[in-house]
Amino acid sequence: IINKQHQERTFSLSMEGRPGVGLSVVGADTNPEALVVDPDSLASFRVFATVPAGALESSATDVSFRLVGQDGAETTNDSVFRGPE
Repeated sequence: IINKQHQERTFSLSMEGRPGVGLSVVGADTNPEALVVDPDSLASFRVFATVPAGALESSATDVSFRLVGQDGAETTNDSVFRGPE
């Protein structure tokens, strides 16, 4: 996440396209709804997504990651959730 502003910003990350998804930030003591990025900085977060096995219809499901800043600015990134085959 790039923060080009001159103050610290907090972002919220969610995944859409799969009900019951759980997101956690790997190696950080934070949650995906409060990702803090320092002023004029780049922050990298590794996110782990889980879905109950019974909720998967196939081994690959289209999803979108949605990032929303505290100011309401948002962006999405399309991806694929891959489960066991």
